[in-house]
Amino acid sequence: MALVKFTGKLIKTDVTAIKLLENHLLCGIGAFLHVYSIDETASSLLHKLRVFNGVRIYGIQLSESGNKVLLHAENQIKVYSMDLKSLEFKEIACVESSDWVLRAKWIDSDENIVAISMHNVIEYYTKDLELKKSIVCEERCILYCANLSYNRWEDLVVLSGTVFSEVLIWKPSFDEGAELCKVLRRLTGHNGVLFSIHHVPGMELICTTSDDRSVILWQFDGELQDVLKTNEEIRLKKRMYGHKARVFGCQLLTNHVVSIGEDGFLIVWDLNGNLLRKIEAHQNGRIWSVDCSEERNMIVTGGGDSGVIVFPIKPLMMIDHLEFQEKATPKHLVLLENNDIVLITDKGCVYQMNSESDWCRLMWTFEEFESYSLLEVSSCRKMIALAGFKGVIRVITLNESNGKLELTAYHRGIEKDRTYSLHWLNCKHILTCGIDGLLYLWRIENGALILLHISQLPKIKERWSTAACLCGKGIAVGDRKGNLHYYDLHDLNPMQTFKRTHNHLGITNLHYDSTSGILTTLGRNSRVCKFKLDSHTRQLELLTSDKLPFTWLCSMVQEKRIITAFSGNDFVLWDYKTRRVVLQLGCGGGHRSWDFNPKHSKFEYVYIKNKTINVIKSEWSCINSRDIIKGFHVNEINSLRCLKRDGCIYSLSGGEDTTLRIAKYDGQNFENIDVLKSHLSSIRCLNLYQLEDESKCFLFSAGGRGQIILWQLDFNKENICNQLFSYYEADSNLSEVRVMDLCSAKINDEVLLFAACSDGKIKIYSMQNDELKLAKTLEYKLKCILKVTLLTYEDETIVVSMATDGYLVFWDLKTGYKFGEIKAHISGINSFAFRKMNEDIFLFLTGGDDNALTMNLFKIVRNENELGLETISDYSNDGTHVAQVSGVYLDEEYFMATSLDQKLTIFKYDILNGTILVRYAGVYNSTISDAKGIEVFRSEKSLEIVLYGLGIEIINCNLSV
Repeated sequence: MALVKFTGKLIKTDVTAIKLLENHLLCGIGAFLHVYSIDETASSLLHKLRVFNGVRIYGIQLSESGNKVLLHAENQIKVYSMDLKSLEFKEIACVESSDWVLRAKWIDSDENIVAISMHNVIEYYTKDLELKKSIVCEERCILYCANLSYNRWEDLVVLSGTVFSEVLIWKPSFDEGAELCKVLRRLTGHNGVLFSIHHVPGMELICTTSDDRSVILWQFDGELQDVLKTNEEIRLKKRMYGHKARVFGCQLLTNHVVSIGEDGFLIVWDLNGNLLRKIEAHQNGRIWSVDCSEERNMIVTGGGDSGVIVFPIKPLMMIDHLEFQEKATPKHLVLLENNDIVLITDKGCVYQMNSESDWCRLMWTFEEFESYSLLEVSSCRKMIALAGFKGVIRVITLNESNGKLELTAYHRGIEKDRTYSLHWLNCKHILTCGIDGLLYLWRIENGALILLHISQLPKIKERWSTAACLCGKGIAVGDRKGNLHYYDLHDLNPMQTFKRTHNHLGITNLHYDSTSGILTTLGRNSRVCKFKLDSHTRQLELLTSDKLPFTWLCSMVQEKRIITAFSGNDFVLWDYKTRRVVLQLGCGGGHRSWDFNPKHSKFEYVYIKNKTINVIKSEWSCINSRDIIKGFHVNEINSLRCLKRDGCIYSLSGGEDTTLRIAKYDGQNFENIDVLKSHLSSIRCLNLYQLEDESKCFLFSAGGRGQIILWQLDFNKENICNQLFSYYEADSNLSEVRVMDLCSAKINDEVLLFAACSDGKIKIYSMQNDELKLAKTLEYKLKCILKVTLLTYEDETIVVSMATDGYLVFWDLKTGYKFGEIKAHISGINSFAFRKMNEDIFLFLTGGDDNALTMNLFKIVRNENELGLETISDYSNDGTHVAQVSGVYLDEEYFMATSLDQKLTIFKYDILNGTILVRYAGVYNSTISDAKGIEVFRSEKSLEIVLYGLGIEIINCNLSV
């Protein structure tokens, strides 16, 4: 009998099933059914229901009436009545099949249910899940997918996808008296396991996907059930390649085909097999589930990053092509605030155009801008600057009252003074670059350009600027070789230079945020670099350098978190925060003249191609994807640490995707605060060190390649986490070593960090001026040390290490020698927890690779000047878990363990006369696979548990049952 009660509060793991129903979305996440409202602007979780016990939901099917829902998970099927207005769900029926259920479906006007299992067997149930009959296909093979088409038993067609690359088509009602049901058609064309099949009654197409990375469209004439009665061929229409890995799912729509894959791509095709859109979703993690609504132009996907995203099936855009009728060739164009287009030709002619009213007006012809000209628009898009060969600069302003262009400023320099580049700093100041890299700062005032200051670029080949912006009280300038310079407004030469911030193709854009003091640089080497400007020293410091999936980065739309870029011949809008493509348009590439005008609710993109002005307009809402559930880690979380502040749980997690993530859970919502990408390899372990200021602490993260990073957390700042130092020796043997665990303590007024390493060493680092210095090394056998912790005895610090040989090893830190060991497990020790019972007695709980839980009660003694160890009692349990024990917890009354078998077990214990007495208290079956550990918060009557692995689950354990 259980002594405790478990309640699942939050789960973030693979989203394995999705179903759209009007303004609601039903999601199967682990064993829970989640109900979300989804309107055009927002979404919210309305209801959460635990449907199954420790198994994942793989299918959600709605009844024809819409008031019942059919759910299946592994070999279980359940039916619930459903009222979305009152959010009431009531279990009506359940059944346990003898085999894994691939697909279940309502038929016969909701009076019956059919399900197909992994061994090609149809089970025919009543609506209350009472089995009527089982129909076995003559091909008794293993299936990975199946589709049930048509809604009446007499018409039902089964399409089975085998591991032998075939699609088997059969009708359970074809010959019900026979022992085995005959296969009516076999479709061969794939070269791998079939992963999904889709057919819609009324469509003359079947779509299939496989682990051969292909999507195949099959075609026939008429209704499928009628075709099966004849000898008519079902022919392969088109084989489509676009995915880089296994294709997990597909859906046929009226005019489109949608496919999802292991590679994290959502692809939209037309019915002829042409690729229309390729969307990088779920942080390149697996996409497990998809559903579509053509009426709402909506695709919803569920991924392996725990996220759910809404995409438009087809971006709604207005596209115009304005033929330029003049004999001259258009060279450069810009967009004005009123959406008029201004362009200049190779003859120096300036035109004003409007795509909506389709007019084109010649405004001026400037002889000095023949053959060569620069045309730039200000940030307010009400002013234009022109420059060229002969030292001439002209400023043109839009008259907002009548929409006409007016010449407002003019400057003529030396006859041969060519302007190499021109940059608007704001709507009153311009920076130009002339011969010998001379930089001229101009102010526009009373129809004139007033020269304020002259600076100069350092000597390089191709000595001219490519980007510039105001940065604090100075100017940041990027040059053609990718160097970044920071200028004071009083000096000729730069105060500071960062060489090769980007590559030889130059810095393309600079953006300074005065609120945060962050300068962002973009280049044509895929890099986004961020610098912090110190307002006191007026020095820039490099913070981060992030690589994007596109080489040619162009500009930032800060308020929309959008970066514009070019990928081959395509113009790309890329969401920097969600790290996915918003829109990709074929335009011919970035070498042609183009402009992009983002506004609050809409945008306009124009470019020149073959003397044609192409104009694309759209609303942001018509192209933007939207997160219903924001994604989390893509792969396993190896380590997680939690803090409680102001009633909220802050989680710090690191894993196989090399990211360190900070998230906040307030009891209702789980919010991603920050994603930090500084590790070169996977993060194996985290450690927190609390500072005297309770709002601050140090965070140490470590993992592959022997890398250790020191961070500071400050909960009073908007940017909570800041990197202080990275310890990494690229050219040493340490780069082949993994850091498996960390612990820290202040010893003799010095903060020390202890690192358990895969080469059998415990490395001890001292922290000096926010940097780590290797101070000492403790050498064990040539065994991977998995865990390390510290004990205090009298005035001594004792290091305890746990390795793959199953021993608890005790080290005297002062002498560096080990003085005792306890054989706790047959093999590796994955997790531990301990209590100090009194000054010299300790209780140690460990979980190991041998599936066992062990408790060791021991005493530390001093014999003259040497430390020793005396075992008092021990306890071992190797029958509760059937896989490695990966996480444990221990307090004064209970201990708990989690394992790769996805069970969370709790025990009550006591120690009487030196003997450990244990009583089983309860079990919780989680759907978090590859469990790596637990974090627990204890109150008087409950435990709040954070279980992590391939996702996280927060569970409440009521102790007062």
